[in-house]
Amino acid sequence: MRKLILLSAFLLCSGISYSQSTNISTLLHSNVKKGDQFFDHFAYRNALKIYLHAHEKDSGNYYLREKIGTCYFKLHDPESAEIWFGTLAKETDIHAEIKFEYAEALSMNGKYDESKIWFEKYLADKPGDKLAQEKVQFLNHISDYTKKEDRFFIMPVNNINTDHSEYGAHYFHSGIVFASSRDSDPLIKHKPADGINPNESLLNIYYAVPEMNNEGGQVIPFHSEHLKTVFHEGPMAFYDNYSKGAFTQSNVNNGRGVRDEYGQVNLQINFAEVAHLGALKNITPFEHNHEAFSNAHPSFASDGKVMYFSSTRNLGFGESDIYYSEWVNGHWTIPVNAGPEINTREDESFPFLANDTTLYFSSNGHGTLGGLDLYVSHKSKGVFSRPVNLGYPANTRFDDFSLVTDSTGRIGFIASNRPGGKGLDDIYFFISNYYVLVGTVRELSVKQTPLAGTKITAFNPKGDIIDSVSSDDNGNYRLELPFDQDFTIAGAKEGYETLEGLRFNTKGKPLGVDSLTLPMWKHGLYAKGKIYSRETQTALKGSTVVLKNLTVNTADSLVVEETGEYSFLIGPNRQYEIVVKKDGFVQGELKLNTKGIFEGELLNDFVLEEVYIEKEVILFEYNEIGISAESKKVLERILRTLKKVNSTTLYIGAHADSRGTIENNLLLSYRRATATMDYLVKNGISKQRIEAVGFGEELILNRCSDGVECPEDDHSKNRRAEIKIQKGSH
Repeated sequence: MRKLILLSAFLLCSGISYSQSTNISTLLHSNVKKGDQFFDHFAYRNALKIYLHAHEKDSGNYYLREKIGTCYFKLHDPESAEIWFGTLAKETDIHAEIKFEYAEALSMNGKYDESKIWFEKYLADKPGDKLAQEKVQFLNHISDYTKKEDRFFIMPVNNINTDHSEYGAHYFHSGIVFASSRDSDPLIKHKPADGINPNESLLNIYYAVPEMNNEGGQVIPFHSEHLKTVFHEGPMAFYDNYSKGAFTQSNVNNGRGVRDEYGQVNLQINFAEVAHLGALKNITPFEHNHEAFSNAHPSFASDGKVMYFSSTRNLGFGESDIYYSEWVNGHWTIPVNAGPEINTREDESFPFLANDTTLYFSSNGHGTLGGLDLYVSHKSKGVFSRPVNLGYPANTRFDDFSLVTDSTGRIGFIASNRPGGKGLDDIYFFISNYYVLVGTVRELSVKQTPLAGTKITAFNPKGDIIDSVSSDDNGNYRLELPFDQDFTIAGAKEGYETLEGLRFNTKGKPLGVDSLTLPMWKHGLYAKGKIYSRETQTALKGSTVVLKNLTVNTADSLVVEETGEYSFLIGPNRQYEIVVKKDGFVQGELKLNTKGIFEGELLNDFVLEEVYIEKEVILFEYNEIGISAESKKVLERILRTLKKVNSTTLYIGAHADSRGTIENNLLLSYRRATATMDYLVKNGISKQRIEAVGFGEELILNRCSDGVECPEDDHSKNRRAEIKIQKGSH
């Protein structure tokens, strides 16, 4: 981008030294010093001629080769700049900045892989350089910014563009006002030394109603006696329903340029009341203009009480920064720098404030596709968010700048020197088709660790995938979403999951960006346990365990192996039901609630009881195996059923209380089971139909285990035999 547009101007007109021509005696007299004078005043065409001539005599001079490369860069010839920087970058003793400049030239030529390599080589010399780190990070994910060619509809405004420069459009009633370097004076020619084209004229302000066809409407000079100087005027912005405005103009006093200590005429902002087309009155300078630096490119909040602009004032972050000033009690407050999120050590310019909190601007300091790119940032609680590159095709490897939108925020104008235009810079009409959603994927934990390599997907209500990307090394992601739709945003990464899809919609949104943090839960919560047979107290192989997620109405299942163990990954803040099934056994069920639980193991064993027709329990005296009279009445009922249904079988499980040794209690329970079986066999039941098992004190029914003092009545409940009549053979 020409330095003229980026806020400074060294003007050539009558009465000003430094003509555009040179003579042999001047060139022979300290050529390099003379070239530096032109270079320092942005007269790069003049400087280049001198440097090239000097290089013929001293081809090994690093300084000359760098200056030649920089001149080509400033004159919009990145191909030549790449060649000259490339010859230097491969030298062993060149300073790190050459590598940075070479990387920039490669990027402007679309050689992004090579550009990344040279930015990384620069970082090897300057490991803490945040700008270079941002450049590399951008190039790592440049495909995210170029994947949607229909992100914008863009077309040139044919009736406005010429073979010169047109840029800085702002809406004015039914048309636009813009700056142009076209030659509008047939008699007097004033040429800027910093122009790319030697035939380029000084900037002036024009008005037109944009037409997209070749017929076009008439372009009218924005006439005013105050805008008829031999210096630059424009662009111009408006507020208060177009009745007031502010424009950029070379710093002029009584028709003469006001020069700083270096002989440079800087730019300033002037305010004016706008009576009608081009009729400006009560022109007053911005009270913070200064001859030592430039102020330019004003843009206003909707009420005109806040102005954003570009400035090269001291104590900024870079060559030109974006500032803002507020109208308070009849004065503009001291300008405030928009901050390090917006401004870099390079150029930030052409701010446009939409919706009072949305800032669009141009920069070649953040990660770019090449040259100046368009960015958007939101201001919240006085702080701007990290700027987001608007991506292709709004941005290209050429200069793209001076974006403005209409009241919808989705259509507007930009300027660019991309191929296919009429001139050096052309004005383009655009329609935005997508909204940008950016954010960070973070682990759902106290530390909120960023997660790289997470696949983030946007689904529409039908479940169709609209866009999908992977988060970068810092966990950042970028999605492109069509306007006026609802979406669910979900993440996927091995070992992690999104607990709930985040809802997002683009209804009514303007061209811009929102930020959304996507929390990912790290897998670490499990439902585990073991399935046992109540009768045998062994693992119940072949049991089916079903996990029902009652919160989202899904289910999962497994069949346990020899160990009888099951394990399910479960999520926090959910309700579950576990159901255990096996043929011949009564189904087991359990409800789980994981509210507020994010990690750990929820252990729950299941003891399945075999399906039975009838179940009875008989009790024994302490340390006895005899069948009591009361127990015999129970066994008589069992006998009647067994004799009535010959296909039934019988299961006897006998137990002891906890008093005595484990070994004695196991033997005692076995003898009780045998005694019960013998009674039934003596009364006509085949021994083949009966299974008798003793469990000792393993299955105490109450708290009366070893060492616990219990009354006799509680102990007696554990001295039992459980008798079950079952279908078929056991």
